[in-house]
Amino acid sequence: MKFIYSIIIIFVFSSNVYAQQKYFGAPNQITDWKISCTVDKGSIIDNYPNYFFKTSNNRCSGDKTYKQRAEIVSAKALPLSTKVAYDFQSDFTFEGDTDQKFDIFQIHDGRDSCAPPLKVEVLKKGDIRLIADYRLKYDYKQGDKEKCEKDIIKSKVINNIKIKKNGKQNKLNIVLIFHGNSNFDVGVFINDKFVISGRYAPPLGKGYYKSKYFYFKHGNYSRYKFDYTINSKIKMIKLDKNDSRIKSIVKSFEAGNSVSLDDIKKALIEKDKLSLCIVKAGLKEGIPEKKLMKSLRKAKEGKRKHLTKISTFVMDGNCSIN
Repeated sequence: MKFIYSIIIIFVFSSNVYAQQKYFGAPNQITDWKISCTVDKGSIIDNYPNYFFKTSNNRCSGDKTYKQRAEIVSAKALPLSTKVAYDFQSDFTFEGDTDQKFDIFQIHDGRDSCAPPLKVEVLKKGDIRLIADYRLKYDYKQGDKEKCEKDIIKSKVINNIKIKKNGKQNKLNIVLIFHGNSNFDVGVFINDKFVISGRYAPPLGKGYYKSKYFYFKHGNYSRYKFDYTINSKIKMIKLDKNDSRIKSIVKSFEAGNSVSLDDIKKALIEKDKLSLCIVKAGLKEGIPEKKLMKSLRKAKEGKRKHLTKISTFVMDGNCSIN
C-alpha cells in the first residue's frame, strides 16, 4: 500500500513539474527571468538586464513546426484575477538575415497547443503584427485533433513605423493591460511612437479553454532557422493607471474602428467603394496612383506589407469597411 501511495505521489509531482508558479499579487518589477528550455551552446548570454541571443535549434519538447528558438521566460506567472498594467521594454539591436520574420515577445497561459494569447511578431520589413488563437477544449490523449480559432486579435494599426534590422538601436515598448479575467489589451510602441493595439478576449462558452495564468517570453522564436544576433536590455515595470500610453490604448478601442487586416482584405474584395476611397485619400496625401493601385492589388491578395499600408487609411477614419 505504501508502495502504491509513493507511486501516486511521484506521478502527481512529476505531472506538475512544469506548472508555472504564480506571483503573490503583481510585483512592481518583473526581474526573475530564466532561459526557456535549453539552447545551443552560446546562443543566450544571460546578464540581466542585458541579454544576447543568437541562432539556436528549437530544443523545447512538443511541436517542432518552429525550428528556431532562443528565448527567456519569466520564472513566475500572474494570477488570472490580477488587474494590472505592465510595460515590457527592450532596447535592442538586430543583425543578420533580414528576409525572415520572428516572434520577439509572447504571453502564455498554460495551454498545450494552438498559438498563445499573444505573439508580437516582427515581419520581414520590420512591421509589427499581433497574433493569437483561441484554444477550444479537446483531449489530445484520446486522439482528438487540435482545435483552434486562428488569428483572432482585432488589431488597430496606428502608425506604420518599423523595427530597424540593420544593427541600429530600437526601443520597443509592449504595454499590457490585464482586466482580471482572461481578457487583456496590448499596445506596441516603437521609439515612443504608438504603432499598433489589439485585444485578447476569448468567448465565455463552455467549449473554450480558460487561461490558467499569464507569463512572458522574450527573444527569437521563428518557423525557420536563420543567422542573426540580438542584443537586448530589458525591463518590465508596473504602470500607473494614469500613464499616457494606457490612455492611448483605451482610446484606440473607444474609437470603435478596431478591425483586423483580414477584415480589410475581405472588404477590399467585396466593396469597390473602399478601394475608391483609399485611392482618393492616397492621392490627396501625394502618393502616386500607380503605387496605390499596386498596393491595393497586393492587399487583395493578402500581402501583409500592403494590407498594413492600406489599413492606415481605414484606421485613421478616412475610409470605412462597413
